Amino acid sequence: MKQAFYSATPTDCHLQTIFYFEALSISSAILWASGLIPLVRHLLIFTDSLNCMEMFNTLHALEGYNDILLFVMCILITTGISLRVFHVPGTDNIIADTLSRNLPLAAAASLPRLEIHLFEPPRKVLGQSE
Repeated sequence: MKQAFYSATPTDCHLQTIFYFEALSISSAILWASGLIPLVRHLLIFTDSLNCMEMFNTLHALEGYNDILLFVMCILITTGISLRVFHVPGTDNIIADTLSRNLPLAAAASLPRLEIHLFEPPRKVLGQSE
């Protein structure tokens, strides 16, 4: 099964940087994966963000990003999931690149039978109740 997920950019975030939105997307992916049956034990995430790769692999966040990192760590500790984040340049990931530009039809055209789903980032990370 080939799946891709994308979301509108939230306007109610305390930070409005691409790094924040990429970290938010990764936290959303981890939350989604934590609910899969059978339970995921090892999770690899590929991102074009070197900042996100470093933050999730070193567990060191800049001010304003700690809520995302703590949210993810709670999920990983609770579920026992082992996470590793890898960097892939955006030019080498056509699907992520087109979805980040809000072009889902272009993404679908580049990979036959790709299912594209909308998602909403976890409200808890945004400082809101769920």
